[in-house]
Amino acid sequence: MLNRATANDPRQASAWFLLTSAYLRRATSATDETKASADYLGAVRTGEALTRLRSDEEAMGLYARALIGAQQYARAATALERVAAGDNVSGITLYLLGLSYSRANNFPKAIAALERAVAKTPNDTNAYRELGYDYEKSKLYPKAFATYERALKVAPDDAGFQERALSGCGPLQNHERGLASSHEKAYQWSEFSAQRWRSDVRVPDRSLTRAAPRGMASSLSNQIGPTS
Repeated sequence: MLNRATANDPRQASAWFLLTSAYLRRATSATDETKASADYLGAVRTGEALTRLRSDEEAMGLYARALIGAQQYARAATALERVAAGDNVSGITLYLLGLSYSRANNFPKAIAALERAVAKTPNDTNAYRELGYDYEKSKLYPKAFATYERALKVAPDDAGFQERALSGCGPLQNHERGLASSHEKAYQWSEFSAQRWRSDVRVPDRSLTRAAPRGMASSLSNQIGPTS
């Protein structure tokens, strides 16, 4: 059991990594919201232990996923800022940073991170979705619809991108003619529909178990064991 392994050797970073991954996988597959919340908090606890032993991008990214799942967005952003400054940072880390700032309603910082994310990973539709939303919340409508147009080249069948692009891409040229004010209301959507559409954004779980031995990842959730 992974909990037992960390209790026996609390300096074993790989065990903390696997345990945090297991909590996250169990949380994302849970149908009971209370159980999912408890597992996200478990992942936060074990992620904290992990980051005391490792401060690399992979470890901090895993910890940030736990914090995002627990809706501790400001803490997630703080954790990711430590590894996001370098040029070699991955697109997924920048996406998680932007997502954290966006959910914390810090849209300028969200936009800065997400613009870097789409530059790094131009096929990541989640990054485009969140960036477009943040542009709209910031009333940067031309940039929002340019983002949706770019996203449609990646995912031409995405109904959400189609809706947002069609609502503004037609008269978008009017912005360039200085007529933005006359179309602003047409570009805006209700806060409810904006939040509902953005809720389609998923926290990616790629690389959660990269450090796991072959064959172990699929059974991680069965190895958590009793909490200590």
